[in-house]
Amino acid sequence: MRPRYAILLLIGLAAVLPWVRAPVVHAESGGGETLKNGAAVTWQIDPRNDGSRLGLSVPAFAQWMPGGFETPLRIEMRSDALAVVDAWELAIHRLGDTQFARPLRRFRGTARTLHHPLYWSGETDDGPALRPGERVVTRLSVRDVSGNIDRSAPQETLIARYMMRAERRKIAVRDAERASLLDIGTAPLPRGIPTRGYLIDLMLRDWDEDEPPHASGVPLRASGDGWTSSQLVPTGRHDIVIQSTRPIIGGVRAVPVGVVPLTVPPDFPLMAEIKGTGKLERSATGHEAPPGFVVEGAVSGGQALTRVLTKREGTEDRLAFALIDADRPVPLVRDDRKRRSLLMSYDAATVSWPGAGRAQTSLREPTDPGTRRLAVRYAAPSRPELVLPHTDVMQLDLTVKGEGEPLMAFRDYFPNSAEGRLLLSASLLERLGKMPEAVLEADYEIATFAPSVPVTETIRDDGGSQGESWSDAEDWSVTPEGVRRKTDGLLDRLLDWIF
Repeated sequence: MRPRYAILLLIGLAAVLPWVRAPVVHAESGGGETLKNGAAVTWQIDPRNDGSRLGLSVPAFAQWMPGGFETPLRIEMRSDALAVVDAWELAIHRLGDTQFARPLRRFRGTARTLHHPLYWSGETDDGPALRPGERVVTRLSVRDVSGNIDRSAPQETLIARYMMRAERRKIAVRDAERASLLDIGTAPLPRGIPTRGYLIDLMLRDWDEDEPPHASGVPLRASGDGWTSSQLVPTGRHDIVIQSTRPIIGGVRAVPVGVVPLTVPPDFPLMAEIKGTGKLERSATGHEAPPGFVVEGAVSGGQALTRVLTKREGTEDRLAFALIDADRPVPLVRDDRKRRSLLMSYDAATVSWPGAGRAQTSLREPTDPGTRRLAVRYAAPSRPELVLPHTDVMQLDLTVKGEGEPLMAFRDYFPNSAEGRLLLSASLLERLGKMPEAVLEADYEIATFAPSVPVTETIRDDGGSQGESWSDAEDWSVTPEGVRRKTDGLLDRLLDWIF
């Protein structure tokens, strides 16, 4: 059960921002103030506390024409947890692709572009062109900084030369339902991203400007005679900047007209259970432990990052670990079985939204960003599994340095592009074993918004500086028939590892 606290408002920012008036507190559960342009903004805690929601609206019908649709489909998306979203992907599949394995068209972007409408004219990135009579399904996925993913329920679209009379009413009803669900949102299927904090409802009235208002870069939605926004805001102090917009070439210019200052009270922290804590130096800390735990002290964030997660598949554990700041101490706690965990929570330095008070002056971010290419070298690997510094890699080429032709995927190695892993075949390992000076070079692309992880020298296969790695060496054996896991067959391991 998450504690339900009231929002404690910060003192007005009049001394820092003279155009902001002091907030008016309403029964400790919300507040309100008048903006510079005369509009009134109020906010309050939403009693709903059942987790984040995703909204998606895809037209149920597309009229086919040679070379594309007669009118591009307008696809709209939203999330009420932008603070925990790092990136998003919209994937369109043929109806027969029941495993969602081969998208025929994909769009990608960062959290700040999730609210931008997309337009699809029927072009495909993979496979043959669409034909009349086909059906496609569209699914929205959002990801946090640790790789946890929420996905919306798929929505189906019929592609035909014309709309049958009997289908018109059914399609109109379906489009209306999807437009309604866009605002309300639905629970992800499945729910993979842990969320913390409180849902904050903003209501803006007396907005006399022609362009819609924004809240820290996210447009508010028209609702009756006002504008609204609902976002799940994590623990910490946040300044939600209310912005007026002016059209410019390639986007809009955002002009701050006020600030909603919030202090979201502490919630139950995220926890990352780790092992190998014996050598970590403890220092005093003022943090309190959750029920059932004892605080052992604070440890260096840089040292904490060298530890290994006990539960590598735990969504909260991975997210808590990803939020560690190397330059800040982290509280370390233990339970009654002496299992140790790190305590983490979102703060203004880690959230993507509302932006910790930084008002954007221009909103021009592209919805389909480009990529950048880089290379990573591995010196004479002796273990079958290699881990790349990035996830979601694209256009991967693996080459033995000095040899011209790249190695062949699924013959010489097995790629897991989503997790950034490579599993080398037995024949390749045997060949590399006879070449002690050999260097493997992985050349691949990543999205421009992906974190920059500099690799300045060749990575050596020493099992990790702490004696830990993604796979334990004793779990693997190299035989003339191939790479095998001692506990499972190769096929079972590959299917589990790749998919």
